[in-house]
Amino acid sequence: MVEYVQGEERGEAWLKKACDPWVVGTADFREAGHQDAWLGDGLVGQRVGRGGPVEGLAAAEACMIHGLWGEDALLHPPRWCGLRLRVGGQEYSLSAGEHEGFSQQLDLRKAELTNLDRWHVGGRTMQLRTVVFLARSRPGVGLIEVELRADGLMEVTLEDELDAEGTASNGPWTWEVREGEIVAGAAEMGLTRHKLAMAGGVFFLGGQEWDQRRVEVAIERGRAVRQVTWRAQAGRTYRVGKAVALVCPAAWREKEGETRQLSAQAAQRVRAAGEEWEQVRREHERAWAELWQSRVEIEGLPRLQQLVNAALYQLYGMLRPGVAWSVGPTGISGPSWGGRVFWDADLWVFPGLALLQPELAKSIVEYRWHTLEGAKRNAVKDGYAGALFAWESAETGEEKIPAQHYPVHEQRHVNSDVALAQYQYVLISGDETYLKERALPVILEAARFWASRVKFNAEKERYELPRMFCADEFAGIRDNNAFTNYSAVVTLGNAIKLCRKLGLEYPALWQDIMARMYYPWDQENQRYIEFDGYKGQTIKQADTVLMIYPYQMPMSDAVKANVVDYYRTKYPPGHIMMASAIDGIVDCELGRTERAWEAMLDLLPHFRGPFWLVSEQPTNSCISFVTGLGGFLQLLIHGFGGVRVGEEGLAARPCLPGGIKSLRIHGIHFGGKRMELEIQRDTAGQARVEVHG
Repeated sequence: MVEYVQGEERGEAWLKKACDPWVVGTADFREAGHQDAWLGDGLVGQRVGRGGPVEGLAAAEACMIHGLWGEDALLHPPRWCGLRLRVGGQEYSLSAGEHEGFSQQLDLRKAELTNLDRWHVGGRTMQLRTVVFLARSRPGVGLIEVELRADGLMEVTLEDELDAEGTASNGPWTWEVREGEIVAGAAEMGLTRHKLAMAGGVFFLGGQEWDQRRVEVAIERGRAVRQVTWRAQAGRTYRVGKAVALVCPAAWREKEGETRQLSAQAAQRVRAAGEEWEQVRREHERAWAELWQSRVEIEGLPRLQQLVNAALYQLYGMLRPGVAWSVGPTGISGPSWGGRVFWDADLWVFPGLALLQPELAKSIVEYRWHTLEGAKRNAVKDGYAGALFAWESAETGEEKIPAQHYPVHEQRHVNSDVALAQYQYVLISGDETYLKERALPVILEAARFWASRVKFNAEKERYELPRMFCADEFAGIRDNNAFTNYSAVVTLGNAIKLCRKLGLEYPALWQDIMARMYYPWDQENQRYIEFDGYKGQTIKQADTVLMIYPYQMPMSDAVKANVVDYYRTKYPPGHIMMASAIDGIVDCELGRTERAWEAMLDLLPHFRGPFWLVSEQPTNSCISFVTGLGGFLQLLIHGFGGVRVGEEGLAARPCLPGGIKSLRIHGIHFGGKRMELEIQRDTAGQARVEVHG
């Protein structure tokens, strides 16, 4: 199977191409289909244009912060990421002058974006090198380093700007000059009035001599602008750094204090970063090196390894310990869906991430505990017991789906997906305190909802779930979506297991529901039916197949094959990533290496160059689609690696398709322990597992 995307075939031959698995980027700033680079420190996410940070400020929607919620969407902070460079009165731009030796490269290992350019303009030449990164070791601190070298005497101006015009602030931004030439400001944001502070400073690095250096600061309306000008000598290298700090107490669920106090904190962090520039970089690189101790290593396909590293880089950059917020379908990489949280986080992103980085994945499950009261209010509003987790959840957990999208929110399987992630986290982490204080309340309230939502069909002596919006969104509201019905049974079963473990009582009704739940079944073709009355319509995404994985419904291999093979023929052209990843995992479970490999290749068109962000569909711009990244990671770990999480322990039944010679999962966690899984083919060609540690 070969896909043709953006002028190049993407198949196994493409995956075998030699490349540096840790560096992605481009040497052609004119290339079609370019998607801007993304940086993330687990708190702040920032997109950076192809010209790098010296081509002006990034767009307002390019920056996102966890916890900075408006009434129903994440708010964008003031624009901070960028500078303007003028040489001899000419402003740097990729559309101005001539450019030689241009490149923009993202070092995935270090999470640093570097631009190189030799700019010819007005008869003069300026060599440029810029580096920008969000300091992992100092959350909310961004650093931009500019290195310049001129071929002759010329005046150089770097203009630094913090721009709050157009932000959803509740009142004006109050910029002021602090601690020398550091500019800091703060405001209350949106109707929620969450406080946000930002500060920025420019620092002269490297101990060079600066001829006729001068600094001017201007504050006007919502903007703070600083101009740094000097006379550059021919052949001399100059290094200038811009440090920015964002302080958002809501991101940490902290008391917010006074805006002036937060402004002072931001200024202090900028001053410290400027004075400890190289130390900040070393700390940042060590922090990322620690994250990379948990990774997936593939032998035999260099380009696939690069995609894997890019996927992990994005997932790791989305979350951090202590930030108990989840991720929307594009996380903090883009504004799609307003940053609101769906089942995507719990069922698609969480499973693979939790095995590699349980402390990062903990944010996803903790978010659901923090929003449990909002979920209870949702249930009361709809007339049910327990908790009803929102289809689109924001700060409080109450339903925030836009009115025009009703009744999609009737996808109540989200309750089961939330509960399943809680249960899996307890198994993976071995955290008994989390189990008793947080996971248990979430799972019990989800179970209570299902017990109040089912209907007993006395005539047929079975329980049913009428009028449910299917996981397959094309289907709409139907009776007895098989996946939803089984997910409710799993939720009830896990709740019963925990009650027994902790010596708690539970309603006998729960067991009766489990024993007599109805699932639509096609006797002639020996497969489950998506819903009552399904007649082979086109489906949007994986639905019935989710009963096999991740819900692990007991069924024969023959039935599994009947289900996955039938429904994979019902997808539309250019379908979303949420389909192929799950199908491939089931193929691996069935030992069908060729079909599993086709599922992998089917994901390739979603990777968008040059930094391998992913899109929901091959042709849309919902980027970077964290849901798809999670599915891709699960295909590697749970599909090719065959890893399964259960009460009895961690199991692995691997399947190595295509040109994969070996698969190593470094730093996989279970029961609070860290292990290494090494999967290789034996002399008979069978995949074998070795466990170390």
